[in-house]
Amino acid sequence: MRKFLVLPLVGLLLAAGAAPVAAGANTTNMSGGGRTIQGEWQGDGVHGYVVVFEETSGSNSEYGDYMEETGDWIECAAGAVDDEEYYGFVGTRVTGWSSDIDIVLDSKLTAGSATGTFDIAIETVDECTGVYDATMDMLTVSLDVTGDGSVMLFRDSGSYKVPGEFNAHTRSRGKERPATGSIDLGSLGRRSFDYGIMAQYSWSDHSNG
Repeated sequence: MRKFLVLPLVGLLLAAGAAPVAAGANTTNMSGGGRTIQGEWQGDGVHGYVVVFEETSGSNSEYGDYMEETGDWIECAAGAVDDEEYYGFVGTRVTGWSSDIDIVLDSKLTAGSATGTFDIAIETVDECTGVYDATMDMLTVSLDVTGDGSVMLFRDSGSYKVPGEFNAHTRSRGKERPATGSIDLGSLGRRSFDYGIMAQYSWSDHSNG
């Protein structure tokens, strides 16, 4: 099963506009922190995931991403090249996105929850024939998770330098914990996670040049 935790999203958070602090000509200091809950599930012909982030300092950015496919990948008609195999998805694909997320994690990552309003696209898909029929909806989505396993600490740093012209360095640290839990999709029902994780993190970025 794919373990898809990505932490911390420093580049994304910077692009989202975390608040810079001026420290002199051509010098920029930026910092932030946040939290995330992520979950994944799969079954007979079903695979889905959800990722929610909330930046808690600087930009106060929020982000949610959801996807679920129900169907099969089948071999389509042969292509122009002899013995060429071409596969396409046939079934239903539901995707969702949100910029309205509220996440609560306790200090020891024993439990967490999140709510958000998601724009949802429900597609009837046949990639072999090029059919993508979609309807749109808006749902209030909630996640609940419970820590399952040990809390793990992480930290990272990186730097980039052009001698005499530019230098930059980034630091990040945080803690994460595997989790059990589920997502409530309102009218689309509830999904239990086969794999989940929650995390808190902080980061800082300095550039001069």
